[in-house]
Amino acid sequence: MSRVVDRTGVDDRRAQSHVVGVALLLGFTTLALAGVTASVGTTVDTATDAVTERRVADALTEATRASGRSGPDDATVGLTDGHLAVVDRTVRVWNDTEEIVVDSDALVYRSEGVRVAAVAGAVVRGPPGAARLHRSLGVGSTASTLVVGVTTLDASDETSGHSWSFGTGATTRPRPTTLDIATDVTHDARRHPPGEWTVAVETATPAPFERFFEARGATVRRRDLDGDGVDSVVAAFASSRRLVVVVHRLGLEVTVGV
Repeated sequence: MSRVVDRTGVDDRRAQSHVVGVALLLGFTTLALAGVTASVGTTVDTATDAVTERRVADALTEATRASGRSGPDDATVGLTDGHLAVVDRTVRVWNDTEEIVVDSDALVYRSEGVRVAAVAGAVVRGPPGAARLHRSLGVGSTASTLVVGVTTLDASDETSGHSWSFGTGATTRPRPTTLDIATDVTHDARRHPPGEWTVAVETATPAPFERFFEARGATVRRRDLDGDGVDSVVAAFASSRRLVVVVHRLGLEVTVGV
């Protein structure tokens, strides 16, 4: 069987194979570059989300700080998009003979890929299933005493139960919005007799609170205590201790500016 060879001495079939090989190589290169572009876009988006999440978490940490603060104060938070809401949350502490119930409520910020919540004195970053504590709860214990610090929003009528949305998509570059978060902090400490105390914190992101209590020797479970569909992290401390409950009331009021 004869073969056709051109004047350069290159086999015709080899030339065709070379052309096909170059085409395949170009195709693979295009796909690879597309993959890199998508990867870079995802990485940039993720990095941007992380920066926004930390910035908002830092701002809410400062705005809702009760430790070392009394009386009027205010802080500002700058946002370009997202949703901020005051939601119902409760902290409970009980033993066999007594129960203390504190309506702590929570200030929750959400935007695409970002969630930050200030609840009961803690600040939590990240969505359910991937959340972590940015600021811990004010709960600690010794062999003889359990101290439970609870920060409550104690929001004004104009703020309680309200929500605010920013940058709803009307423009590609939403106009920055400034939130003024005013507080008027008071503190109340009460002592209770020794007992085997249980602490329950209602939260949409239970995992970081479970880790927090487990690290302090408590036995932890989840339970919806008021039937509203939001679990509480229930932490039981086995040995008898005196209890000190310190309630920090923020007197929160949120005002939206531009």
